[in-house]
Amino acid sequence: MKYQFFLLTAFTQLVTARFSVNVGVETVNGKCTVDFLPSDDVLGSVYCATSSDCHTNGNDIATAHAKCSTPKGDADLFIYPKDTLKFCRTGFCSCMNTRKTKHVPGQNGDLNLYNANDDHAWPC
Repeated sequence: MKYQFFLLTAFTQLVTARFSVNVGVETVNGKCTVDFLPSDDVLGSVYCATSSDCHTNGNDIATAHAKCSTPKGDADLFIYPKDTLKFCRTGFCSCMNTRKTKHVPGQNGDLNLYNANDDHAWPC
């Protein structure tokens, strides 16, 4: 993604939750790519490849999905309309609200940053 500097700045915040994720959605000419940067104190490092499995609704994310890997197996991250993130791993899914943290307008597209954590998560 072109706006890696902004992503790194947004993703360096301190989080007290056991699980947290920062999401960067870049939209160029109506197409989007999404980067999920999760942190999980229980599973350890979680890696998610950049995904083009996403759709936008104006300046907001409508849906997104990425396959991820953890030391304990594969995981999936989803974002649904109404600002809900779903994290599925090792046979369990939890949902949490996402918060839009920044909108960065660009010459050919936009970058939107979101974050979520499990401080107020629910099983789903």
